Amino acid sequence: MQPGRSWTALAALLAAVAPSGCGSSEGRSDVGSWGDVELVEELRIGVFEEPAEYLFGRVSSVAPAPDKSCYVFDFQLKSIRYYAADGTFVRNVGAKGQGPGEYDRPREMKLLPDGSLVVLDATHRFILYRPDGTYLRDFRFEAPMFMTQHMLHVDHSGHLYYVTLQEEPRPGMTDYLTALTKLSTSGDVLDLIPLPRRNSDGGYAFSVATLHAWSPLGYLIVGRNDSYAFTVAAGTEDSVHVRREFEPVAVHPEERDEWQRYVDFTAERARQRGQNMSYPALPEFKPAYRSIRVGDEGHIWIHRHVSAEKDEERASSQGAPPLSWRERSTFDVFDPDGTFLCTVLFAKGEWPYAMRGRYVWCVAQTPEGERVVRYRVEAKHTS
Repeated sequence: MQPGRSWTALAALLAAVAPSGCGSSEGRSDVGSWGDVELVEELRIGVFEEPAEYLFGRVSSVAPAPDKSCYVFDFQLKSIRYYAADGTFVRNVGAKGQGPGEYDRPREMKLLPDGSLVVLDATHRFILYRPDGTYLRDFRFEAPMFMTQHMLHVDHSGHLYYVTLQEEPRPGMTDYLTALTKLSTSGDVLDLIPLPRRNSDGGYAFSVATLHAWSPLGYLIVGRNDSYAFTVAAGTEDSVHVRREFEPVAVHPEERDEWQRYVDFTAERARQRGQNMSYPALPEFKPAYRSIRVGDEGHIWIHRHVSAEKDEERASSQGAPPLSWRERSTFDVFDPDGTFLCTVLFAKGEWPYAMRGRYVWCVAQTPEGERVVRYRVEAKHTS
C-alpha cells in the first residue's frame, strides 16, 4: 500500500466486516489448544513504604520486553521506570520536562523490536530511548490527536502507528473518521490506513458496534460484536474469518437500572452544555464482546461480556450515579491464524496492561496501593 493512495480505495478494503478471506476458523469448544488454563503469579512489583522506586501512584502503561523485564509509566508520579525480569529496579528513563529526553504528559509507550523504547507525549512528540535507557532522539508530528485508549502502535518491522482524526469534530459528534498514520522512527510519513467507523447503535452501555485492533504483525482485526465473529487481516487477501457460538449474557435488572440512572445523568449534563444527546433503551442482553486487543506477539485477546457482580467497594461515581455492578475481566485468546487457545479469567479488580505470548502484566489494586503483577498462563494441574 503506497502513501497517498486515495481514500476511496483505502476505505473499500475495510468496507465489510463479513467473511471476505480465504481462511475460516470455527471455535466450538470451551477448551482451546492451550487447555483449561489458570493464571500463575510469577512476580509482584510494589511496596507500601520505601524504597521509593518500588512505590506506585497510578500506573497507566506497561511495556514488557521478550526477556520479561518491563517498563512502567506512573501517571501520578510522571516517571518511567525499568525493572529487570526478577522485579529489581534498574533505572529511571528520561524525566519530566520539555527538553531533549524529557516528557511532559506521556500518553503511551511501546517497545520496538531492537529494544528501543518509544514514548508518545501529549505534546505530539515521539521520544525514543536506546535499550540502555539513554536518550536517542525525538520528533514532533502535528496532527489532530484522537483521544482514545490506544493511540500508539508498533509493528515487528519497527514502524510506528499513530491514531489521527481525519475530519473536523462537531458538537455532539460521537462517531469519528480516524486513521492510522504509519511513521518511521525518524518521523517520516509512510502510509495512511483508514480505520472503520464504530457505527454504534448509540447505546451508552452494552453498545453494538464495529470494533477493531491493530496487530504488530501488520494488519487490522475487525469485528462487529452483535455476534461472536471477527476478521483477522481484514480487507486483505489473507483474511481469516473467526466465528464462535455464544449464548448472550442477560443484563441483571439492578445492573440495568444502575446504568439507566447513569445514562440519564449523562444526557442531562449534555443538555446543560447545549448538546442534544439521546440514547436508546438499554438492552436486555449484552453483545458478545467488549473490545479486541492484540498481544505483542500477535495473539488476539477478545474481551468477552460476562455476568456482572455487585461490588460496592469498587463502585465508581465522580459525581455521577455510582456504578457498582462489575464484570470480571474475561478474555478468549486466539492464535494469529484464528485458532482458539484458551479463556483467561482475571481476579476481581485486575486488568491486563500488556500481553506477550503466555505472559500477562496486570495492575492490581490493593489496600496499600497499586502493584504490577506478572502472570503466566498455564494449564491447570489435575489430580
